[in-house]
Amino acid sequence: MPKRLWASVLTGLIAAGLFLAACAGPEVNVEERTRNQADAYLRLGATYLRQGQSTPALRELLKAEQLDPENPDVHIHLGLAYQAKQKYEESVRHFQKALQLDPKSSAGHNNLGTVYMDMGRYDDALAEFQAALADLLYSTPHFAYNNIGLVHLARREFAEAAESFKKAIEFAPRYSVAHNNLGRAYLGMGRLDEALETFNSAVKNAPEYADAYFNIGETYERMGSFGPARQAFQKAMELAPDSRLAAEARSRLKLLPQ
Repeated sequence: MPKRLWASVLTGLIAAGLFLAACAGPEVNVEERTRNQADAYLRLGATYLRQGQSTPALRELLKAEQLDPENPDVHIHLGLAYQAKQKYEESVRHFQKALQLDPKSSAGHNNLGTVYMDMGRYDDALAEFQAALADLLYSTPHFAYNNIGLVHLARREFAEAAESFKKAIEFAPRYSVAHNNLGRAYLGMGRLDEALETFNSAVKNAPEYADAYFNIGETYERMGSFGPARQAFQKAMELAPDSRLAAEARSRLKLLPQ
């Protein structure tokens, strides 16, 4: 189902749910009706976020916050919405509020760390990722390990980055993002054969991963294998035709020897 049609259907369903909650009999108290309404707005906002529509997401999530301001999930999603809009201070505020309400939230620590990383506050980011990993019940530690690796990558600490990406892959062997990032670390160290092998693992797990194909092209280019480099850059353009990545791939193609 097309995204716009799905969003319209979901909006209708949630509106119906809000109407039913409002018309419920006396057995449903006001507090419960309010929570149900807030949950409906939260679910709709989360759906918009998954579709990459941060503005309508924010609109619905602010309604949820007004009705249920002490719900940590609402603040988590508000943090994500503001982060998508590059409103980092607001994003930090909501992630911190979520952690005040639920101090053991590993996802909250990990999300807050990603905002600090966006802001260039790398030490603060690492502290949050480590806080997430301190929870032995954290079900997705590969996200935190991958993010730690990204901090090291930003600092050009390639060996440390590679170790973190390897840990992410240990926890989630098919996590293509970590495979791609490990390849970037190998590329930074000049270990081209290992980089190429790792990028190929990324596209094996995610055949439509445009970034990995771009990185394959860059690796082949550095190896002097211009035919395979051209094919990889063209694949990246095919998969993400209107992206910044496609524009960069076109520029690289023009520079390749014929």
